[in-house]
Amino acid sequence: MFSYWDGLAGDEGDAHGNPFCYNGDCNWGTRNRTVAKDEILEQEIYKELLRVARTAESPEKKNRLIETTRRFKLPEKLKRSAERELAVEDGRRRGRNPYFHRGRIDDPTAFIGRARELTELERTVVGPARVPTALAGERRIGKSSLAAALERRIRAGDGVRVPVARVDALEIAPYDPDAFYEALTRALVAAGAENGLGMVTPKDDVSQSGSPAAAAPRPLHHPQLVMMIDEFDALLDNSAFDEKFFAGLADLARLPHIAMLILSVAGPAALVRTHGARLARIAATFTEFRLGPFTHAEARELIAIPSARENYPLLPYAERILSLSGRFPLTLQTVCAIFFDALAETLGQSPVRETLVRERALDESGSYLRYLVSRLTGDERAILDRAPLPAAAASDPAVRHLERRGYLEQNDDRLEPFSSLLQDALPGRHKLARTTHTARLIYAGLTLLALVPVALLVFLFAFGSASETGFDGPRISARA
Repeated sequence: MFSYWDGLAGDEGDAHGNPFCYNGDCNWGTRNRTVAKDEILEQEIYKELLRVARTAESPEKKNRLIETTRRFKLPEKLKRSAERELAVEDGRRRGRNPYFHRGRIDDPTAFIGRARELTELERTVVGPARVPTALAGERRIGKSSLAAALERRIRAGDGVRVPVARVDALEIAPYDPDAFYEALTRALVAAGAENGLGMVTPKDDVSQSGSPAAAAPRPLHHPQLVMMIDEFDALLDNSAFDEKFFAGLADLARLPHIAMLILSVAGPAALVRTHGARLARIAATFTEFRLGPFTHAEARELIAIPSARENYPLLPYAERILSLSGRFPLTLQTVCAIFFDALAETLGQSPVRETLVRERALDESGSYLRYLVSRLTGDERAILDRAPLPAAAASDPAVRHLERRGYLEQNDDRLEPFSSLLQDALPGRHKLARTTHTARLIYAGLTLLALVPVALLVFLFAFGSASETGFDGPRISARA
């Protein structure tokens, strides 16, 4: 049997060069019931039409072919289903939606922005004037990804081989100091082997001749070993990690040939306030490096670059995306992923419906936004609940603190929450919404109750009038 797509492989087409024609018949695919016997096969034909349109050589040809697919006779429901299936297939062929990054980003091509922070962190952690550093910031703000970028930069440095050992505190099992040091030793052994240094342990005096590190002479301003401890907060809620453990870790970080970076939600001073004296040595040893949301320029880069690589540019939607997501990396990635999927499902030919995007964004980001709100004090939540605020409110230290952390943003002459979705996560907003909804229901009920007597009077008046006149005409009285 002749395949409809044999016509696409040859010179078939109409006088205008439309390839979706066979022997001059441009509705062949929908009229030839020997091939398209049912809607399933027609749906497959429609998907193939879309595939050919997507691979068109020029924008003009692509637009012409897209117009041809629009004229294809198939129920809209099946068309939308075919477009979604094709988007999934294309996503698999490309590998994935470029915004599906919910954890540590190890791919250097996917790491966007943070150039200033990376340079400063490198100077603080491994520079000549290095100090033990605590990289602090909200969860999902990008700490692990920034540390991974720093690790890549150290490994690809100026020709000096510096082993980097990284331990994720969440992956320790069983959860005690012995298991931690075992995991640290394994990381050090792997780092030493990767750099051709043999086994390197924290107890090695790498400044002595004949030590495992002596095979690779280094300038004095370089550390001999870099240690990174991710998810440091996981150690804090376990009583097995006592004051002695943290004091030993601080002493290790003070060694002149070791550079140490820990990643935590709170900075050293805040950790002492929360967890007491057992972290006093950590607070006295480590310097806080605070990581906040993206800058506006970085946020726009994240919107523009990955989507342009996949031929679905999101930059025209940048303002709509930022109004929903703000500049926090996780919410920005989430909203970009939703916009990207919406464009991919329609081959970029239909506008993105913001109501659907908002619903999906709330579903996917709601728990994270509620977590951010839970981290705020009662006064800070009250400030956000009153937003938008006049710009003059920035003189209030609490407001200024929220603005510095990225929760409030300057918009013209007002301070607004960084995301319109955040407002739905505020308890006060929920309470206000529930109160407003209840008030509306009560008002509607009272209105109905007030209308019932009026409706009854109207009915009685109409019934009385009908009784006087009768149904066959007015009655004639006996006197008449």
